[in-house]
Amino acid sequence: MSFRNAARLARRELRGGLKGFRIFLACLALGVGAIAAVQSVADGIRRSIAEDGQAILGGDVELNRLYQPATAEEQAQFEAAGRVSEVVETRGMARNPQDEATTLVELKAVDGAYPLYGRMELEGGGDLQAALTLQDGAWGAVADPEVAARLGLSAGGRIAVGDAVLQLRGTIAREPDKAGSGFAIGPRLMIARGALDASGLIQPGSMLTYNYRLALPRGSDAHGVAEGFKDQFQDANWRVRDDRDAAPSLRRTIDQLTMYLTLVGLTALLVGGAGVGNAVRAWLDARLATIATLKCLGAPGRLIFETYLLQVLVLSGLGIAIGLLIGAAAPSAVAAVPVRRFCRIS
Repeated sequence: MSFRNAARLARRELRGGLKGFRIFLACLALGVGAIAAVQSVADGIRRSIAEDGQAILGGDVELNRLYQPATAEEQAQFEAAGRVSEVVETRGMARNPQDEATTLVELKAVDGAYPLYGRMELEGGGDLQAALTLQDGAWGAVADPEVAARLGLSAGGRIAVGDAVLQLRGTIAREPDKAGSGFAIGPRLMIARGALDASGLIQPGSMLTYNYRLALPRGSDAHGVAEGFKDQFQDANWRVRDDRDAAPSLRRTIDQLTMYLTLVGLTALLVGGAGVGNAVRAWLDARLATIATLKCLGAPGRLIFETYLLQVLVLSGLGIAIGLLIGAAAPSAVAAVPVRRFCRIS
């Protein structure tokens, strides 16, 4: 009976509005909203990485090794498992042959099967393999817009890499597996595998990473195939991944950033607790006349305590609900923000 009376009194007082509780609600909603937003955005990114794992990795399974390409026997074993695409990555200096302007680039040499998954798009359209092929004695290249800007080149201009002089034939609009490439210190320059051979960059000791992506037959267990290659090549220095671990460096970055921002949100919530306490105290002080009236009418202390506790709990629930709504809306808000081209992962 006492609780029912307390609920009735609390409901009647709340009809008077939220005067005195705006700071309380704001502190609680912002603190909870910050934590919920961080977690929901991070979960959304993790789900996107998982759903686009094949495109980010470039295949169902990837094997990569530094310095040394696959032997003929290893290549045959890869081809027995599925369709294979070879991608060679390194860093190098690209230069404008006319004025010797230079820039550091992330060089990527691809074969005719690239990409096995996802879409490779060029600004204005066009076919990647046609853009990279050997024409009139010159290999082609496509690059991020930053390369042309730094070297002062336009479409059709010449760009030198090592001993090879290439023709810049397009600008990259979307590179499906870029997020899985890890940390980059320069813009992308993409060439054909044959152009890399002509550049003279393949020498003993050159830091070349050889990546072999496999598209497995439909219904295959990519994780099982990857584990089999790990056992088979455990002494051959191959690093093996499947599409469930398409972007480990990006995942680690997201996890670390999530932990840091969650701690920031918790700190903000704790600091906001001082504001919450002050708001409740000020609100109770403003209710002293009402409390005194209830006491004069014979209301027991327990009834008064339950009445104002219920009001605080209801308003706390409202503040938490507002914060959770902010967190739920955060992924959509973040998705609507324009991002740079290198952040696209699909």
